[in-house]
Amino acid sequence: METYFHELVGPDGTRYSGPAACLVVHGSDIMRFDCLEHPFGHYHVATPYPHGIRKGLVGEIRLPEKTVEEQIERAIFELQRNSSYYLKTHPRRKVRNTCFDEERLGCGVRRNEIENA
Repeated sequence: METYFHELVGPDGTRYSGPAACLVVHGSDIMRFDCLEHPFGHYHVATPYPHGIRKGLVGEIRLPEKTVEEQIERAIFELQRNSSYYLKTHPRRKVRNTCFDEERLGCGVRRNEIENA
């Protein structure tokens, strides 16, 4: 996990900021969460299409949760429940063959990493 603090300027010039986290496996971004105030919170995922994307994330999925704290909880849920799917469908074989230790996906570790970004 790479964590950092993300700042975004909205269309009206308002600044939004909050923690962000990116799951990186063998140099490829798998999932990235930008936990910003509603309506700017979103995440990105690596998909098998279009073919040939090695390190990039495709699209943007809006987080419906209104607060940064709720978005962090959603990010933890998505990481625990869906990261293995995005690994298995990744275009790079090395990433597809990666397996996570379920204990290492525990809530406490992820929550601390994201909140302390």
